[in-house]
Amino acid sequence: SLRFYNHYFITQLLRRAKSTLQMREELGSLLDGRAPKTLREFDRRITAPMAGFPDERTYYAESSAHSVVEQIDVPALIVTAADDPLVPVDSFVALRDRMHESTRVLTMPTGGHHGYTQSDGTAWTDELVAKLYDSAW
Repeated sequence: SLRFYNHYFITQLLRRAKSTLQMREELGSLLDGRAPKTLREFDRRITAPMAGFPDERTYYAESSAHSVVEQIDVPALIVTAADDPLVPVDSFVALRDRMHESTRVLTMPTGGHHGYTQSDGTAWTDELVAKLYDSAW
């Protein structure tokens, strides 16, 4: 379920962010209080301030590939999964009209968000990139 996924994902993000936040005195207080329950809350309370953004909406708008996708003028492959719980696959449909003809979107039917659903510590995209790299040479 998404609730379990959210809990796991937020726990992992907190674990990774903790050492960085503790090293930066001005950001140490971001860990105070209860743990964020959603990715949006995590981004509002931790990611945006760490990256110098005033809030999560500004962070999303300015960090998203949506604002620069039409500037990609080299062959590129955007990979997503139809069951990604964090980035809705529909968000890529709107991009297709703005992309350069050499940019492609590959939508896998399953795989979650960058393979976080795999239990062996690897991402399904790792295998995909390895196969694409091997076939390119």
